[in-house]
Amino acid sequence: MKWAILISSFLLTIGIAEAQTIWWDTGMVKLRQDNGGTTGDPIPSEVDLCTASGCSRGGVTISAARNEFEPFQIFIAAPAATALSQVDITIGDLSDGKGNVITALVSGRPKNIVIYREHYISIVSTKLSSSEAKPGLWPDGLVPKVDEYFGEVRRMPGETTPAFPFNVAAGRKQGVWVDVYVPQGTPAGLYKGTAQVTIGSTVAAKIPVQLTVRNFDLPSIPSLKTAYAVGIGETASGHYGTRDVSDAKYWEMICLYTKEMLLHRLSNDNVIWPAPAWSSSLGKINWSLPAISTSCNQRYPEFLSGGNPNLLPNGKLPGAKVNRARMRDGTVINTTPIQTVAYYRDYIQHFINNGWKSQLFYYLWDEPPYPLVGGVRRCDQSYSGAASTQWSDAYKKAKYFKDNVIDIPLMVTTSRQAAEDCFTHYLGISNYTRYLDIWTVPNNWMQGKPTGGFPFNTNLRKSYDAIISAGKELWWYQACGSHGCGGSETGYPTPMADLPAIYSRAYEWLTYQYQIGFAAPGPTTELYFETVYAYAYASNDPWKNIYYFTGNGDGTYFYPGRPDKIGGTHHIPIPSIRLKMLREGIEDYEYLTLVAAKKEQAGLDGQAWV
Repeated sequence: MKWAILISSFLLTIGIAEAQTIWWDTGMVKLRQDNGGTTGDPIPSEVDLCTASGCSRGGVTISAARNEFEPFQIFIAAPAATALSQVDITIGDLSDGKGNVITALVSGRPKNIVIYREHYISIVSTKLSSSEAKPGLWPDGLVPKVDEYFGEVRRMPGETTPAFPFNVAAGRKQGVWVDVYVPQGTPAGLYKGTAQVTIGSTVAAKIPVQLTVRNFDLPSIPSLKTAYAVGIGETASGHYGTRDVSDAKYWEMICLYTKEMLLHRLSNDNVIWPAPAWSSSLGKINWSLPAISTSCNQRYPEFLSGGNPNLLPNGKLPGAKVNRARMRDGTVINTTPIQTVAYYRDYIQHFINNGWKSQLFYYLWDEPPYPLVGGVRRCDQSYSGAASTQWSDAYKKAKYFKDNVIDIPLMVTTSRQAAEDCFTHYLGISNYTRYLDIWTVPNNWMQGKPTGGFPFNTNLRKSYDAIISAGKELWWYQACGSHGCGGSETGYPTPMADLPAIYSRAYEWLTYQYQIGFAAPGPTTELYFETVYAYAYASNDPWKNIYYFTGNGDGTYFYPGRPDKIGGTHHIPIPSIRLKMLREGIEDYEYLTLVAAKKEQAGLDGQAWV
């Protein structure tokens, strides 16, 4: 990937205001909308300035494997005293000059190139994610010029006309995000095309676009497995203002969001809905699903099975599927009620019969407490309270599954150190590993800082090697601890909107570096608790506020694409730049995996670093 160097140029003449500035950059650049001041970012001192005659440094230069996405951005900045009106961007097909083409549009509908206008969210100085964050209008939500699900022209929230063409206020800039997808079967080589920026009827810039297609493919099903939740009730609330909607609308939301997750190489672990119900007359679970007719009709059997080359828009990532799914059994997490043994055994057998068993896990308990006492994490009867109760309840639930030989991996978000300490001191049980199958550890408890509370003040990765045996897995997750739960943490990756893009992309490199699951029989998995958390509250408009758990974006990777907000007649998920960066990180992980395989073939040891 080529990192563009930005140069700035101003056209100054007597009596004529400075001209607009147009340049391009990679997806790794995030610039606040104001062109200056403490809440803005100036036009960078060096940009690849683009005009009607081309770009000073040659234009867009990107590269990708087959079946890979690669983004870039185009920025249009208005002079300090003059606004710009009717700015539009079009991008044509990319061709290698040998008859091979990466098609941009089909009948006006995006195929392999999707153009988005960046939505800026206001972040104030009193609600910053960490001491590394800055206030201002930050780019995050990405509204498509024309969406790829229904081919509908969309608009920005708060505006009444389409998102393109748009105006740029004086002293501000507007970012445009471009996603390029390289279809499977595309011959390797150099593909060229042009992005054109018009202001009114005038061509303001012709930007050469060069894409090098590498001679290998990335898989549609990522090597890095993920379990990122899309809250079912939250999507209904965000799109319809209430959770009291029909089953058909719930199915539609689950379908659309699961597809959008797959387009970003993520698995919606909440894909199973509703909880399968036991039928007394049948003496087993009733697995039949009622027929529905919505704009998106696939349900969890299709998403778990995969193999459909046309599951996603325009046949992207053919054969993609959800690779992690949480067992939905009608119970509530962190509570003790459970179903019957017969229910669980029938559930699991159904998944075995359909080839889905390896994707299924049971979310046994979420973050049972590990009290911090005097700067040390400890489980002690003197400091028990709710902590001992939760560990006791988690143990009772796990014991039910193990004693009745219910064959499903039990996942708990905790560390080995916490489980060993709390099982021993609260429960008097030494063989704690019998009751936990998937250890899902906060990343800052995997690698703590020297100033952190013991035992999480060092690198603890090797402590898991002895307990990750056959049938056991090591996962990890990031939460508010990565940016500071009520405080300010620094130095950890965290997908917050008011931080540079690298904070949202680096996590997968660390997943690889720390060999999360890498050395174990179980596969690697990242867990994330929610992707639409800001939708949950009817009084909140996610387009204006995503500040929860003291982070701007904690639990929220999407914006609700409601027709009353973004036009069109169909609801769609709106991705964020942070979601795009997460996808890029997963693709980075794939490159690292491929390089490691090459090293192994060559008889070389060690991890891959590129």
